[in-house]
Amino acid sequence: MKQISTWLLEDVKIVEREVRKQYDQPRMSWVDFLMLFGVSLLFAVIFNHSNPNGIPLFPKVPSRESLSFIDSSQAMALYEGVGALIVDAMPANFYEQKHIAGAVNLPLALFDIVYLLTLGGEEKDKPLIVYGETISRPYNLEVADRLLARGHRTVLVLDGGLPAWEKGGYPIGP
Repeated sequence: MKQISTWLLEDVKIVEREVRKQYDQPRMSWVDFLMLFGVSLLFAVIFNHSNPNGIPLFPKVPSRESLSFIDSSQAMALYEGVGALIVDAMPANFYEQKHIAGAVNLPLALFDIVYLLTLGGEEKDKPLIVYGETISRPYNLEVADRLLARGHRTVLVLDGGLPAWEKGGYPIGP
């Protein structure tokens, strides 16, 4: 019996020694961490690149030359003549304060969702006139660029935005 208790005592000491080894060593070395981080980053980039709705690593900003611009009088003639659709690119809270009468709000931050709900069923040949405030010009250009990417053939940006429309005396909504 004494011999069995000696063996058990030795086994317990061996287990304690192994447990101490585990706690004395770092769980992950810096090399392991960097390799894990690198592999994760590589898979993330591959997934993002293969995803059609992925986030571009270097977003392209639409240039003024790649888009067509229209002044407020031409926009009104197009709106009344062929029934062009006017798209407001401002955030919803600005749209609710003041917008072109009859305009559809399509803010850049919610573009994909709102596009499907409002413009998803529109004909691709119907002219679209995108506008915003003068300070939101990059948003206007980005929304126009995304509409072109969705297959709309005639996308025009209102030169001067909402202030130019107001200056022309054309209808404004609340």
